[in-house]
Amino acid sequence: MTFINGWTDAPNTMAASVASGAIRPRTALLLAAICDFFGCLLSCSLFPAVTETILDLADFDEIRALSAAMLSVILWGVVCWYYGIASSESHALISALTGAALVYGKSHAHLEQWLLIFSGIFVPCAISVFSGAILAKQLRRFPENSHLFSKLCVFAAAFSSFMHGAQDGQKFFGVLVLILSASCGKSASYFGFIVLISCVLALGAATAGTRILHSVGAIADLDARRGFCADASSVFGTLIATIFGLPASTTHTQAMAIIGSASEKCVDLHAIRGMTLAWVLTFPGCGALGYILTSVFMRI
Repeated sequence: MTFINGWTDAPNTMAASVASGAIRPRTALLLAAICDFFGCLLSCSLFPAVTETILDLADFDEIRALSAAMLSVILWGVVCWYYGIASSESHALISALTGAALVYGKSHAHLEQWLLIFSGIFVPCAISVFSGAILAKQLRRFPENSHLFSKLCVFAAAFSSFMHGAQDGQKFFGVLVLILSASCGKSASYFGFIVLISCVLALGAATAGTRILHSVGAIADLDARRGFCADASSVFGTLIATIFGLPASTTHTQAMAIIGSASEKCVDLHAIRGMTLAWVLTFPGCGALGYILTSVFMRI
């Protein structure tokens, strides 16, 4: 599941820099893998606020329910990747965990935690779109494709990948802690598992194709200056969410940052509609899939 996340979500952080021509696609994916690794390793070790939110989302007594939830996320991610849809693995994970917990009854699913979930949906996206628009307006007097902005765009994209590892790595670390607690109790040290998750996330990013990368990049016609604005504002939105333990979608934070940084005439409404549809369907779709698979697994 962590590999699927690196495979499908990590390319999004490099979409603006690739679309603006600041970096080649394969080089971008390798850079994303390195930054994802260190983002996951450092955040899970030093400041696991998002992990705490995931741990408080539901109670699981059996490994079968967690297995069903993870399978739901994997199936959803593979289908979205196949069709080049920039879905949110974070939202898929949260929905699947909640759906799986509801099989045991409402008391196992801590629905009050969804206040944080909804905050994680809207707050970083709002920050990214508005900060992107403000930054783009302030920098519009500078040349669009200067060498300086090409370099800054790559730097900001690398930081965006770091924040992706910090955000999504914590979520899947939280799932691993749930699995260990349900199967063999809590461990005294999780550092070895953190390293494992960091490596798998990085491997997924390094081996990802360019299908989703180009899908997100197609949202707007970006130059190096707008690409830098998009990546910088995406980093800002994701950073705020991570500090406050909000499980944000790096996919949609990046997409909103691109929209905010591009002028209205540059935005591809068709690409936005497709992404919005996937976003809306992820919650009920993955929640229902998690519920159904858990019900099936409980009979095995």
